[in-house]
Parts: sequence; C-alpha cells; structure tokens
Amino acid sequence: MEKLANLEALPPFGFTVSNPDFRDVGSTCIAERRAIEMLDEGASRTSFMTFGDRGRMECVSAEGSVLFGPIDQTVRGTP
Repeated sequence: MEKLANLEALPPFGFTVSNPDFRDVGSTCIAERRAIEMLDEGASRTSFMTFGDRGRMECVSAEGSVLFGPIDQTVRGTP
C-alpha cells in the first residue's frame, strides 16, 4: 500500500536568480551570496536569516511595470 504525503505549497523564497553583474546588483539567495563571499574573501560575512528577520521582494520589468505584487515575509518559529 502506498502512502502519499499531503504537501503544501512552499513560499517563493529560496530560489536563485543569478546575474552576471551580481557584484553591482546583488544576489537574491543568501547561500549564493555566502558562496561568492567565500570565493572572493576566503570567508562569508552574510549570515543566514534568523527569527524576526524580514524578507521583501518586488518584481518590476525593465519598463517599470509591476509584474506581481510584493512578497513580504517574516521568519517565525513554530508555536
């Protein structure tokens, strides 16, 4: 007998959008940022997110059109 997990959709944070000019525009992934720092400087300076930290992102086209509404999340613990 098979059992299937009842999975829920995950939040959008956690994906990577790499840019060739990341040193000028930044990174969208903390792990990517840390890896770049390790390669460039020998150690990472950026910490991972902790409880209470807030992440917010918006997606705007080159012409300035908003592609979807802002995503605003706060890291919380399990009650």
